[in-house]
Amino acid sequence: MFDPFACASSIRENLLSYIASALPIGNHPSQAKLGEAFYEKWSRELFQGPFVEALVKYQTVPSLADRFNGSVGAGNSASPFRTLMSRASSISWSEVDRKHTQFLGARDRLWSKYPQEKEAEEAETSTHRLWNQPLYSHQ
Repeated sequence: MFDPFACASSIRENLLSYIASALPIGNHPSQAKLGEAFYEKWSRELFQGPFVEALVKYQTVPSLADRFNGSVGAGNSASPFRTLMSRASSISWSEVDRKHTQFLGARDRLWSKYPQEKEAEEAETSTHRLWNQPLYSHQ
């Protein structure tokens, strides 16, 4: 059964979490207490709602991979950008673990502490998603 109060609470928490993660405050270990203070202030005083925003459905266009591989538009198949992105998007983290161990330290420092984000990144890398996802026409 749909519970509108739980839904409103969930929307509020998700919005607050998104705003807290989108701002660079508290993202660095030296700013942890500052980030906690902002989050507490936001949750108590600044964001009281309502949190409903009507968004139009944006028109999508083909991905960067489609554009640069020549199936759409006039992308140059010999471009350095296409070469770099094609290679980078085809590398999986299991391949990095085996062949490119010099990057493991950087990966471990950059990856989120949240297991679901790590699992999502292992399933499909951010670079692969960026290269292959359809874009919005205004991008």
